[in-house]
Amino acid sequence: MSRFDKVLRPGETVRKSAGVSTVSLIAGFVVVAVVVFAYWLAMQYLLSLGSDSQVNSAIRPFSELIMNILTAILAVACLWQMLLIAIRSMFTFYGLTESRVLKRSLLRVRGADLAHVQDVEVSQGLLGKLLGYGDVMVRTASTDGTVVLRRVDNPHDWFREIDGRRR
Repeated sequence: MSRFDKVLRPGETVRKSAGVSTVSLIAGFVVVAVVVFAYWLAMQYLLSLGSDSQVNSAIRPFSELIMNILTAILAVACLWQMLLIAIRSMFTFYGLTESRVLKRSLLRVRGADLAHVQDVEVSQGLLGKLLGYGDVMVRTASTDGTVVLRRVDNPHDWFREIDGRRR
């Protein structure tokens, strides 16, 4: 049973399907870890600059505590965002049929008829280009608006398939 069986039209089958790229999620977690670690290192370096003076030795424990709390807050905020992205990604799936592009989220399914597609565009950041994932934007002339396939593996393959089927 397909994730899109309830919304398929009679005779319509899913030709291609995917979820959010696991590589993109791992890359996001690594970037967050590097940023938090770099911030912590920078704070440790700044604290060590004035460690020789006697006034600084009295304030140093408080400075270290404040810097560690700020680093922890940054880490928790970043991890919270990554957790939300990961949970959203677990419930997001994409499909391509003979006549539509489908996007299934937790509670709804959006579709764009290929007959109404005006433009298909691929967007990749530096990490996406290096690791082979990106976004595919499908713009339509109907009330469907734009369907964005976020963080899919091989976005240029999706582009070729959608562009080839709409003609």
